[in-house]
Amino acid sequence: MNYDTVLDGNLGEGGGQVIRTAMTLSCVLGRSLRIYNVRGGREKPGLQRQHVMSILAASEICGGKLSGCDINSTEFTFVPGQIKNGDYTFDIGSAGSTILVLQTVVPILWFAAGQSTVRIKGGTHNGSSPSFDFYAEVFCPLMPVKTECRLLRHGFYPSGGGGVFVKVDPYIKRLNPLILLDKGMILSSVRTMVHSKAMDVCSKINDGLPESFKCHPVEVDANGKGMPVLTARFQYSEITEMISVYHQKDLKTTTEFTNSVSEYLHSTAPVDEHLADQLLLPLALVSGGTYRAVSISKYSKHFLTCATIIETFIGSKIHIKPVADGYEVRVV
Repeated sequence: MNYDTVLDGNLGEGGGQVIRTAMTLSCVLGRSLRIYNVRGGREKPGLQRQHVMSILAASEICGGKLSGCDINSTEFTFVPGQIKNGDYTFDIGSAGSTILVLQTVVPILWFAAGQSTVRIKGGTHNGSSPSFDFYAEVFCPLMPVKTECRLLRHGFYPSGGGGVFVKVDPYIKRLNPLILLDKGMILSSVRTMVHSKAMDVCSKINDGLPESFKCHPVEVDANGKGMPVLTARFQYSEITEMISVYHQKDLKTTTEFTNSVSEYLHSTAPVDEHLADQLLLPLALVSGGTYRAVSISKYSKHFLTCATIIETFIGSKIHIKPVADGYEVRVV
């Protein structure tokens, strides 16, 4: 069979973002897809559990036909069907990120004929993906389609067991482009350290932070111990941003946290590096927009990977130029 789009899974950052972005676009545009060399450059090549769930969830929502979607598979094919609204439930079966699954399937449901709900069980806070808090408070308010979300239970890595709920209303769309060039007035600044009740939170984490960076501990009900997450939440009149760092014994958590927060606070750009990546696909699919980011792909290739895949499917839509204190990104 000749597929509409064929991608090397080792493109750019060579990880799950290639899979998730391509699946979303395949469903929305109705284009058949083949991805080979899946995660070819990673220590464990091939599809892992959370990648499989993203693919299966997208396929269920658009009635697709799959082949090769198995754990450790290095190639799979997909032929999309018709997008169906409904009430969906998915269980990752591990601490794999519920948020990355949501970022795959929710944009597909924007193009359904009616309202939908999605419930996902798995990880809600782990070091390799956006946290639920980021998704709910930073990402969703900027989306071009109304998306409501609720945390059902915290799920830390490696135990998982968390749950999220999302309601998508495709009738309520922002048709005007998103314009986000300045932060606006600072309204609040809060720093927290969220941890499981079973977690032995070492006071040295806070002791290692400068006074103005110390975090308020928040104890939550969750499976196992997991990793405490240090979060700085900044609410401005134009945007809410969130900087999170997960505490691991082999990492200099406090230094990473203070450096990341300082970088954002000292920049006038409203969008941090991670949000800059994640805004591309929603804006390309619906409203377009222009935003200013602190940096793009300074620490990873996620931004350019996502941009390349979008342009492979739908042509040149993303324009980047250096500006004072960052980069301006325009999605048309």
